[in-house]
Amino acid sequence: MSLVAGLCALAGIVTVSIAWFSSLTLQSGTAQEELRQRLQDLTGLPLRSSFASDYELLPRSRLTLSQVSFGREGSALKVDRVVADLDLWAALTGRTSVTRLTLIRPEIGSPRRFAAARALKVDAPASPRLLSDVISPFFERFGDLTRIEIRDGAMRTGSGRPISDIDLVIAWPAPDEPGRIWGSYVWNGQPTEINLRIAAPLALLRGEASAVRFDSTASPLRVSFDGTAAFAEPFRIDGRLSLQTPSFNRAVNWLGSRGGALPNMGPMGIDSEVSAIGARVTLRDAAVTLARSSGRGALEFDLSRDGRPTIGGTLAFGTLDVDDLRRAVLPLPSNPLDLQRPLSFAFVDDLDLDVRLSAGTARIGRLPLSDLAATVKFKDGVATVDVGDCSLLGGRAQARLQIDTMKQPRTVKGSAALNGIDMSGLIDVAQTGSFSIAGQSDVGIDLMAPASDWLSFIRENRLDVTVSTGNGSLGGFDTDSLTNLPAPLRGLAASGDGIAFTRFESHLTTSGTSVRIPNLRLEGLAGRLEATGTVEADSGRIDLSGNFLPAETAKPQADAAIGFAMSGDWPGPTVRLDAAGPRDASSSF
Repeated sequence: MSLVAGLCALAGIVTVSIAWFSSLTLQSGTAQEELRQRLQDLTGLPLRSSFASDYELLPRSRLTLSQVSFGREGSALKVDRVVADLDLWAALTGRTSVTRLTLIRPEIGSPRRFAAARALKVDAPASPRLLSDVISPFFERFGDLTRIEIRDGAMRTGSGRPISDIDLVIAWPAPDEPGRIWGSYVWNGQPTEINLRIAAPLALLRGEASAVRFDSTASPLRVSFDGTAAFAEPFRIDGRLSLQTPSFNRAVNWLGSRGGALPNMGPMGIDSEVSAIGARVTLRDAAVTLARSSGRGALEFDLSRDGRPTIGGTLAFGTLDVDDLRRAVLPLPSNPLDLQRPLSFAFVDDLDLDVRLSAGTARIGRLPLSDLAATVKFKDGVATVDVGDCSLLGGRAQARLQIDTMKQPRTVKGSAALNGIDMSGLIDVAQTGSFSIAGQSDVGIDLMAPASDWLSFIRENRLDVTVSTGNGSLGGFDTDSLTNLPAPLRGLAASGDGIAFTRFESHLTTSGTSVRIPNLRLEGLAGRLEATGTVEADSGRIDLSGNFLPAETAKPQADAAIGFAMSGDWPGPTVRLDAAGPRDASSSF
């Protein structure tokens, strides 16, 4: 009897088991249909095709769909495998409750295609409304889902540069709890890690404000934001922004903008309070680093003009190395071949700029400046750098440089007024060889030159320079050349260190490397010298001729003006008396 009872019990267990597993098979089909429906609800797209590949109950309740595609012809979204983790108790009782989805090798056609497949307006693909329309239904239908994982995903973009190797986790425990997205992807060949925390995802997507924390780290660019945001029209953010890049040009190019046209500014950093309404961005109390210079100020960006942003603001630097900026915009030739390399000013055409700069100290090459106040403007293809005032070599200076990229050939115009400067310091910075002038000076400079390449600039520049110096000396040449001249002329070099003067005035013009001296006048205790002539800057050849009028205290035989000529290679030109007598070297000073 016991054996019969045992066999009956075993038969009952087998019968129940067969029935139970049969019901699971039926539940598997139901779960597949419910999962397909859930996927359509989440994406808002019709599911075109899918194939069941696996259904597990134990040890983990899991359903897998393979070769899943959405949208017209399955082009909006394709997924190699969709793995759904199910609630075990719900599965045992015949219900389907998806707690986690894993999308393995998903491929999104593009945000525009995704939106078009859902019949959304795509006239402004970058608008927050479109982003909200695409994402909102996804979050609103999260249901029992608390986690979505994307593995080895890819997405096409409008620029033709795909986002690849997407590994992301989207975690949202409950509708009234914060949501997080973190993971990595590859953009333009660079691995990028992101971490996004949204305090109220649904409120954010409805256009209401939500606290947001965002961090993105990649080799070309690191970005951090902590504040509030709202996907309203217009889009709004308010908070703290930090941005660091080892190369401004590289970062812009990596992001997909026209970075190739921008000068390579080197390292750049911004740490600032930021507010944005639509395409207008304001940076307040901004700490800005440009190459080796650090400053503070405020900046405004207007990105509403298609392809042509507008930037304005003020920046104050403790120390500003202008040479870093000059090297970025106008790199000097490093070899003879570089002389003919075209100079690029395409960035001037790409944006409008109006930024006021100030610096306690600054440097342009070897030229030290202090108390600098300047303005940099790009407008309608014309770049202007205007130095309103600065301290320079014991005096004051103003300058203006303008490049018109709209004219062909491109030209550069410049002017400068230097007042009360130490002329010996300027000569030392200019590295003019053995030639020197010492004394407090006023200098005026006007420049006109082609801006196509350095060779054209050197050969075809036009400079107009006036110099007025008091109580100084002119030196750097062999004063022994004066020893055989009459006593009044020898008296010019009585100091032994050059020619001392009470007043020196000169007018110079250049044509490439040739220098013309229309007027030169030197007054000293021995008398007054007036001359005209030329200098070849590349060879050091000098040719001067003029008159020397001795002072009233000189000997009677020297009362008449003495004609002279100076010619030869600097610093040892030959000085001789002119047998033709005094020359007309009248000055226009």
